[in-house]
Amino acid sequence: MNNARILTLVEEGRIQAGYHWWGANPDESSPRVVRAMSVDYRNAVHYGPETTIDVWISRIGTTSYTVSQELFQQGRSCVSAEVVIVILDRDTRQPMTLPESVRETLHANLFSDQTPQN
Repeated sequence: MNNARILTLVEEGRIQAGYHWWGANPDESSPRVVRAMSVDYRNAVHYGPETTIDVWISRIGTTSYTVSQELFQQGRSCVSAEVVIVILDRDTRQPMTLPESVRETLHANLFSDQTPQN
């Protein structure tokens, strides 16, 4: 599978986790954007076999948080990714301090020392 397609799978996993964490209609008044992304390709990913992605919060900062992801195919870890997300102030378009409601949701999904169990 093409490496660009893998990034799309990682993004889709992150979006689905966001729907689970914040509900079907997350607050869009303060957009969330990717500040940085690190991807480690461990094993080939092939079209066809079922692919699953574990998604969890691994770090919570003042103005950003890190989403960690592990992509599996046929029970084998193939790709890991870390994505730093910031929330922008709607007016200034600058990173803003994470609101307390966001922090609460992030803490509920925080696994800083290990990958959560499948």
